[in-house]
Amino acid sequence: MPITDSRVREGVLTLDGDSYATQATNVRITPSHEEQGARIEVLDGSEILPALKRRNTLAIEAIQDFDNASGLIAFSWSTDTTEQTFSWTPGPDSPTYSGSVQVLAIEVGGTVGERLTTTAEWEIVGDVTVTPAV
Repeated sequence: MPITDSRVREGVLTLDGDSYATQATNVRITPSHEEQGARIEVLDGSEILPALKRRNTLAIEAIQDFDNASGLIAFSWSTDTTEQTFSWTPGPDSPTYSGSVQVLAIEVGGTVGERLTTTAEWEIVGDVTVTPAV
């Protein structure tokens, strides 16, 4: 199999149908797994493994846009603690990842006179749908 060098570039990020691709500098979906129950060994030496539950997080690093009334910061503050839809396509030939996230208000401000970034880390509610590129 030849090397595939995928890049996050020229992608799309929407939250509740609105695009935020011009602010985002880093977008990731990060899965984590937690065991539920314990490993159990029975008399003959075989084992029952604990069930695993996967949690997914949508992480976004973005240039701060607090001067924009319809920007990412305003969106996060106005929809704080609510469930909102998202869709992320990393690049023009990439699959699209979509679902719902629980939005939490994100940081505003920083060092005077510098370009500021902010980070959102939102739990994905339910499953992530992966739609292959066409």
